[in-house]
Amino acid sequence: MTRTRLILAAALTLTVAACDKPAATPEAPAAPAPAATPAAPAAPATPAMPLKLALTGEGLTVIAENGSTQLLAFSRDKAQTLVTMSRVEPSPGVETVNSECGAGTLTFVEWPGGLTLLFQEDRFAGWTMDKAGLTTMDGIGVGSTRAQLLAARPDTTVEDSTLGTEFAVADMGGLFEDAAPDAKITHLWAGVTCAFR
Repeated sequence: MTRTRLILAAALTLTVAACDKPAATPEAPAAPAPAATPAAPAAPATPAMPLKLALTGEGLTVIAENGSTQLLAFSRDKAQTLVTMSRVEPSPGVETVNSECGAGTLTFVEWPGGLTLLFQEDRFAGWTMDKAGLTTMDGIGVGSTRAQLLAARPDTTVEDSTLGTEFAVADMGGLFEDAAPDAKITHLWAGVTCAFR
């Protein structure tokens, strides 16, 4: 009887111990890894601000958006000159070569707006303008009248030449459409030219 009680007591102790043992807690599922955030696209390089040009007897005057000016002078390297021009003219100029100019072989780069740059030995040597558009800083350009030119530049000289009614003023030259007082400028140039007289 005592032995039976001992066995029952031991069994009861094991049962109670089993009931007191906490049930195994299932492991919480691992939190999903955060989705990779795509890298922000690199900010585009700030484009260089466009430039404007004015005609001058020493080359071209480059005008920045803030109004500051810089001379794009004759003798400047051709490649550097064309880089500057790419900020003025959206399309590249058309390049040709003439080996029969009085000044020697010249490379011409022409844009649709009427501006042609002349290069000699890879140096900016001259320009011509044959359409209304670019002007000098005081507003003289193709389409200006003889009276306007003489008012702005009283030291202008005018003469008949084999090219027509030709004028010269402060390192620039050009042509009027005829000899009339109200004639308009048809061509302007400065620096090395390729005019056949």
